[in-house]
Amino acid sequence: MSTDDQFVAHLRALESAPPGSTIDPHRVLLAGRRRRVGRGAGVAALTLVAVTGLYTGVSALPDPVRPAPPSTSLAPVPSPSVTPMGPRAVVDPTGDVTLPFAEYYASPDQNAAMMTAHYLAISRCMTDAGFPDAYRFIGPETPEPGFPRYGVTSAAQVERDGYTFPSPEPISGTDLNLDVPGARDALAACLPRVLALGFVFEPGDENGLGQPPYAPTQAKDTPEGQALLAELSACLLDRGAPGVDTADGVIIPTGVLDLPHEEQVRIGLLDLECRQSMDFLQRFADVDAAQQQQYIDDNRAYFDAYKAMRDASLAASYAYLDAAGIVMDR
Repeated sequence: MSTDDQFVAHLRALESAPPGSTIDPHRVLLAGRRRRVGRGAGVAALTLVAVTGLYTGVSALPDPVRPAPPSTSLAPVPSPSVTPMGPRAVVDPTGDVTLPFAEYYASPDQNAAMMTAHYLAISRCMTDAGFPDAYRFIGPETPEPGFPRYGVTSAAQVERDGYTFPSPEPISGTDLNLDVPGARDALAACLPRVLALGFVFEPGDENGLGQPPYAPTQAKDTPEGQALLAELSACLLDRGAPGVDTADGVIIPTGVLDLPHEEQVRIGLLDLECRQSMDFLQRFADVDAAQQQQYIDDNRAYFDAYKAMRDASLAASYAYLDAAGIVMDR
């Protein structure tokens, strides 16, 4: 059972049983937050839309980024022309990609706002209960950093970072100390009250948002995506660089993370040349866009209901923060 599942089960138990004193403070503060998992020289895996598990409902939704099979290095093979049908991904000049899920899932800024309202309300409840130092609100949550799942996008990025993609951990604006007698029971009583304020939500059967029956296929697992990856690999190999690997959830040349920075930069610039020559980012992201849109279309009622719940939680959160004099990006 995941940390999210454990925390959900714990909260549900609180609804039907008197508060106990078995709360794990780490679960209370960190449950559902998808911490970045370091891979190689700093590469981390993160879902496409940075979300926060229980509090934003993603524990009940498919994770758009899943671990790849162990062997994913691609040898150069003839590549057919790939023209995916359906919506196109929006790729901005910086290389950021917007896909159909963005219409429904909360953005990193929105997730941070919902969590900030949630934590602020808990801290106020704990203060009212006589435990102001047990759950202290320090300041707003910082947004979860994005993850460059498609790989390198600019020469400046490559020359500075190679393939390490450094990104700071989000900072929590809450300090927890439940060593004071009675604090755990007070927190157990506060949690259901604050959840009822609607700053965060958990889709599930009880509110008509049961899990859709299947998850969208990632571009790298489709024939169109694999053909594009093979085309990119062939280009890299022609230039004396390794073919691409997707085992860490990001498209990078095989073994590049084990190389010195200077060699990463050399390969990275070749990687960029290949990507630009074949318009790789747009074409590959278009495959992801088509897969996501088909998944949305097949589960339209679910996604429409999910969006309505998200919007209600955002409205409640921003209203609460505005009243508290806390301004956050929207």
